[in-house]
Amino acid sequence: MDDCLIGEEEIRSYLLGRIGADEKLSAAIDMRMLADPEFSMLIDVIEDEIIEDYIDGELSAAEVEAMESHFLQPPERQSKLWRTRWISQQLRSAAGEMITATPKMPVRTDSPERGRVLLFRSMRTWTEIAAGLALVSCTIYFWNQQRELRLAVKQSGQEMAQLEQAQASGSITAKQAAVITLNLNVPGLSRGRKALPEVRLMPGAASLHISIALSARPAGPMNVQLKQGAVVIWSRDGVEARPVSGGAVLAVDLPTAVVPEGTCSLIVNAPDGGELSYWFKATIVQ
Repeated sequence: MDDCLIGEEEIRSYLLGRIGADEKLSAAIDMRMLADPEFSMLIDVIEDEIIEDYIDGELSAAEVEAMESHFLQPPERQSKLWRTRWISQQLRSAAGEMITATPKMPVRTDSPERGRVLLFRSMRTWTEIAAGLALVSCTIYFWNQQRELRLAVKQSGQEMAQLEQAQASGSITAKQAAVITLNLNVPGLSRGRKALPEVRLMPGAASLHISIALSARPAGPMNVQLKQGAVVIWSRDGVEARPVSGGAVLAVDLPTAVVPEGTCSLIVNAPDGGELSYWFKATIVQ
């Protein structure tokens, strides 16, 4: 993307097949999706937004045509549309059932307490209402969790774009330039067709700040090791993870002087004995 500014509008046009003959922009987006995990997550976020706008009827006629003729060609997007539409329908259906299924309360005409309302005419009806409430609560909870994650990724993408613009304009300070950042979201070495995350260690950079995404919140402080092959190059105990929606984020700062060139792994040892490895490639720029 060296000469292409890739913003949300460009990504949206790319997903809808509306960038025309701009092959340079298309190639830049394709390359960055392979090299940048956070950018790939931002693509997923905007895909979800397009699908939600389509279901809610908020797309223009031209966008609807592009959606149906181009965007929905991949089977995985068709599945995502089906899931999102199903969740939306379940929410509406459950909300409607809660309103219409409220039982009528008959009056006992043969009772000495004539006129008294019986609140529990049908235990089955009340059980169905309780089940409906539970379904709606769970669906809303997971919906909100997904939204919060998408918003966090989107905000991270916006911050990264601002940083790139600052670097391009020369407005970034020397202190900021001395810190290099790396985000590790997926553990393991096998990543299918996706390339390993890569970090370029620039001259004058004093530290490498690594943020690690954890799918669960650890029970206590963790041990983190930097390894190349079987050799432990750097280690730190007592690293605390920051709880976030849907998991936790572990942040460590390494001196760039200890980071070797080539494929490295960051080993995260949990208090319960579990271990996760996050792999990346380091390039030392002379």
